[in-house]
Amino acid sequence: TLSPICFFIQIIQITIGVSLGHGAFGEVFKGALTVGLFAKPVEVAVKTLKNGSLNSDDRVTFLREANVMLKLRHKNVVRLYGVAAQKEPIMIVMELAPGGSLLDKVRKDAVSLTQKRYYCFDTINGMQYLESQQVIHRDLAARNCLIGSNNLCKISDFGLSLLGHTHQEKSFLKVPIRWLAPEVLMKRIYSSKSDVWSCGVLMFEVFSNGEVPYKDISKLHDVRKEVVFNRLRLKPPSDMPPEDITIMQSCFEDNPASRPSFDDLRRTYKELCGARALQKLMGWFSTDTPELAPVKG
Repeated sequence: TLSPICFFIQIIQITIGVSLGHGAFGEVFKGALTVGLFAKPVEVAVKTLKNGSLNSDDRVTFLREANVMLKLRHKNVVRLYGVAAQKEPIMIVMELAPGGSLLDKVRKDAVSLTQKRYYCFDTINGMQYLESQQVIHRDLAARNCLIGSNNLCKISDFGLSLLGHTHQEKSFLKVPIRWLAPEVLMKRIYSSKSDVWSCGVLMFEVFSNGEVPYKDISKLHDVRKEVVFNRLRLKPPSDMPPEDITIMQSCFEDNPASRPSFDDLRRTYKELCGARALQKLMGWFSTDTPELAPVKG
């Protein structure tokens, strides 16, 4: 078995398979990891850094993701198994989430209301864990959540993440404007409460079947202006239940201190899911993740 990884993986342990898509810094592959001389290979996702095409800042950002993920172990957070950095391409080896992104799931499949709530609860549950670990995600969105083999939603993509209670950037980075809170758009101040705002946007995505936030505004600087100066807020999707609307709108309070914490959101959503959901979710509250399953066949 693999314990939470605190060591570098040897490249010889990794077998690269089919491509799963392209990320900000390179390509993501399905792969296999050999963890012992007589052990069967285990299925993993391998995120690669492009050979020689990125500057030192990009490398720092890429490896920051691994550094943040090293300490995290929760069923609703994609797990890191290790880093292969002996030579290019540098690889981050992670838990494989075969269901694809949450965004693709709600866009392509007919997802029931109950399942949408499960996905939102999973996200909130994972973010509450990050909040407790003083991790600011900074890029929470449906595209950055993955669906595991047991249909659990898992937080992923920690390339912009930071450790701490609050953080103020000195300059504007390449950031996802449509998911950002007003204090980020105005003063570049990030916190778990700015993540809460992004969670509200994610709820909008889930219940709108993957609609682009503020889709009628094409230019990002206009989105920023409307959100900050005209207090534009996302309208609830037509089939979003009133209880979920209330939760989403609470995430959009102007004052970060007036927004709920993820702990508050988890308690509220747990009640909203109801007894039937709780029976299904009973095994999901543990911060432990299951051991790796061997590659089939």
